[in-house]
Amino acid sequence: LYKLYKLYKLYKLYKLYKLYKLYKLYKLYKLYKLYKLYKLYELYELYNLYELYKLYKLSYFTWTKYPVTEFAGQTLTSIEQYLTLLKK
Repeated sequence: LYKLYKLYKLYKLYKLYKLYKLYKLYKLYKLYKLYKLYKLYELYELYNLYELYKLYKLSYFTWTKYPVTEFAGQTLTSIEQYLTLLKK
């Protein structure tokens, strides 16, 4: 009877250990998913920055070559105003 009890305790310990392993795996998976999401967001931010840079470069070039004084019925005084209107 004592051996049976020991075996049962060992089995319970083993089950607990397996559960713990599963939990660790799940935590790792969640961390990995979070990391991937962060990387995706970083990529998206980089792409946005690049697009903004392209827009700025294009508008600056256009502004220096052919200064726009009126755009969509509004009088412009700086390139920043022009950029904000272009973004809209």
